[in-house]
Amino acid sequence: FSILADNILISRVFATVEGVGQPALVPPLEEPAVFESNMMRLAVDTRRVNAIYLVHYLQTDFVSTQIQQCGKDAVNQASINQEDVKGFLIRVPPLPLQQKFMQVAQRLEHQRRINRESLRQAELGPDPKFFEAILDDEAILDGQRAKARVVAAHQPGDAPKFTKVEMRDLRIIDHGMAAIVTCTGTYEGPQWSGTLKFMRVWLKRDGQWRIIAGSVTQ
Repeated sequence: FSILADNILISRVFATVEGVGQPALVPPLEEPAVFESNMMRLAVDTRRVNAIYLVHYLQTDFVSTQIQQCGKDAVNQASINQEDVKGFLIRVPPLPLQQKFMQVAQRLEHQRRINRESLRQAELGPDPKFFEAILDDEAILDGQRAKARVVAAHQPGDAPKFTKVEMRDLRIIDHGMAAIVTCTGTYEGPQWSGTLKFMRVWLKRDGQWRIIAGSVTQ
């Protein structure tokens, strides 16, 4: 049950079939580690497949469809087994193309971390200049033009509005000159504490990325 860097762990059992087969890449480890019985381990032959390419490929709709077809439903849970995973159809391009994909994926992950921390700091500040810069003048949020309202809501007051802000589950769906970004924010403050889910549509125009639309739900 031991795991090594660049192994891929796959969820074997989950409450719903949508959660089955979710992959995670094992990072470099500082000490021995093992995986538990609700997971499966893939040892990647790096002579043929780049681990970062494979973990992203396992999250595509093409593989998700295969998981749904072989997933087994039981009482309050769904599952797949090793034979199911071995039967997945995986398209493997030449290794140089996989490596180029890895480089793009790493750049996106780096940018994702920067965006997450920038947003967290802007909410915690608060920092109205941040929202003034990233919101398009015609941005539509929850069906209304909202730039002025959002900037006004983040004006600093006598005391911080939030004492703790955490951003997680950041996901970026790249569409070239546009991108859809989703994340979950957890807030703690003297006036309000809670969790919000965000969806933002970003557009690159004149070399700058700005939010043009989005929504917020609890």
